[in-house]
Amino acid sequence: IVEQSIIGGDLQVIYLPGDQYNIQFKANTINERLILTIHDAQGRKLVQNWVVPSNGLFQYELDMSYAAPGVYLVRIGNDQYGKVKQFIVK
Repeated sequence: IVEQSIIGGDLQVIYLPGDQYNIQFKANTINERLILTIHDAQGRKLVQNWVVPSNGLFQYELDMSYAAPGVYLVRIGNDQYGKVKQFIVK
């Protein structure tokens, strides 16, 4: 069930001013914490953190003001399954 909930979940990266991002993952049937990671285009891991759900919504505030412009990937999931989304820092 966790696999289906992760794969079917809705992952959004919302841009806020000042290279701040609100990462939201909606998966109503998951009640356990998940791992959120941020990677650069070369595959280097920049951030790794646990996130816990509140009413089926996982949220993470991300500060990318230190990061070079480019393409980045956010992944949320567990050791076996994850949802990945690309976003751009300008």
